[in-house]
Amino acid sequence: MSRIFRSLLGVVAVLPAPAVAGAGAGCSVGYAWKQVDATVHQATLVIGNTGSVTIKGWTLRFTLPAGQKITLVKGASLASPSEAVVAHDIVVNATVEPGGSVTVTYRATGAGGTASGFTVNEVPCS
Repeated sequence: MSRIFRSLLGVVAVLPAPAVAGAGAGCSVGYAWKQVDATVHQATLVIGNTGSVTIKGWTLRFTLPAGQKITLVKGASLASPSEAVVAHDIVVNATVEPGGSVTVTYRATGAGGTASGFTVNEVPCS
C-alpha cells in the first residue's frame, strides 16, 4: 500500500446535515404572473413566514410548467432555473421573522402558467 493511500484511509469527511424543518416552521407563497409578450412572462412570489420561529436562511423549491426557464431573477439566487426550480436567499433577505415576508420576482421564457409545489426549507407552503 502506498503512503498516499494509507494517509487517505485516516481521513474522514464530516459534512453538515441539511436543514430540516422543526417545530414552529410554516410558510406561504403568494404567486402572480403576467404575460409580457408571446415568449416571456413575469412572476412575483411573496414568501411568508407563517410559523413561530425565525427563518435564518431559506431555500425555495417549486415546479414550473414544462418548457419554461427563468432568465432573470431579483431577490434570490438560482441554483436551477427550469422546471424543478431551486432558489436561495441573498444576504439582504436571508432572515424572515414570524409574520414577515420576502419578495422574489423573475422573468421566464414560455407562456405563463401556474407554478406549483412550493416548499421553503423542505416545508410545504400554502
